[in-house]
Amino acid sequence: MPALFAAGCMTRTGIITSEPSGARVVVNEVDIGITPCEFDFAYYGTYDALLTLPGYEPARVPLRFRQPWYEFPPLDLPASALPALRGADGTPGRPGVHTVRREHIVLVPTPPTTPESEAQLLDRARALRERTIRQPSTPAR
Repeated sequence: MPALFAAGCMTRTGIITSEPSGARVVVNEVDIGITPCEFDFAYYGTYDALLTLPGYEPARVPLRFRQPWYEFPPLDLPASALPALRGADGTPGRPGVHTVRREHIVLVPTPPTTPESEAQLLDRARALRERTIRQPSTPAR
């Protein structure tokens, strides 16, 4: 009987997918990989995720992983002692309780930019300078 309680543990995995897939994922300044990807985490809470993909706006997303009911005391001790379970697809699972948190992030395409010639840029700069110079200054009181 004591061997049964010594064999278990709790593992936690975050799975990140994106639309479109293939985005680079950085979680709390650690490069995780390319979507779809997964990472193990030790603590519940909020993680800062950054997804980047050429042609799309970078997405900075807070990942909020909440603690499940079976990991609150006093339920956490018996739950951590559970033997290996089978996964949903019938494959052998990890020992003990394995919690999975999934996040799906939809990336927004970068709007197309029209190239501006140097002459157009200088014209806009001159016009802005003229507007700021012509405005009367208000005396400080």
